[in-house]
Amino acid sequence: MIVGTQNSTSNNYILDTQQTSINIDVSTYENGVYAIALVCDSEIVASKNLFKN
Repeated sequence: MIVGTQNSTSNNYILDTQQTSINIDVSTYENGVYAIALVCDSEIVASKNLFKN
């Protein structure tokens, strides 16, 4: 899940458990700060911040 902290934009992505990585194109996102959360069984298991300029 990617959530914009300034503009409340939210996007969800379904991940293939057989893959070890995923590329997400954020070129169309507005500049700002985004919270990225990995959710498994309705629990956040990891999170990071993304700063897009």
